[in-house]
Amino acid sequence: MQHQQEPPDQRLKGILKIYMPFIEKTAQLLTGGKGSASAKRLPYQSQNPLYNKMHQIAVELFDEMATADHPSPNSIFKADMLLIAISIDSYFYQRDVRGYSPDEILEHLCSTFI
Repeated sequence: MQHQQEPPDQRLKGILKIYMPFIEKTAQLLTGGKGSASAKRLPYQSQNPLYNKMHQIAVELFDEMATADHPSPNSIFKADMLLIAISIDSYFYQRDVRGYSPDEILEHLCSTFI
């Protein structure tokens, strides 16, 4: 991995930065550009290979960020909450209802989870 030397918090931020535009495009594909995507999603996101990969990466990075001085809460739970926060519905709620830009959403995610 080319960014392996970067600190884990910066790698997680980089992943989120790449993922945000993906959410925009995916939502448009799933909903045809309108409506909620929730009806078209799998009943449990853990059945989704992308979800599983993102979850695995997030858990590993949260584990890596944890130190003896700053132990992390359960990394699996934290990864679950992060993935809920970057779900399509949550993302669009923050963007459309709360009025946050994609960059503001990214910064809020980073300040909350990193």
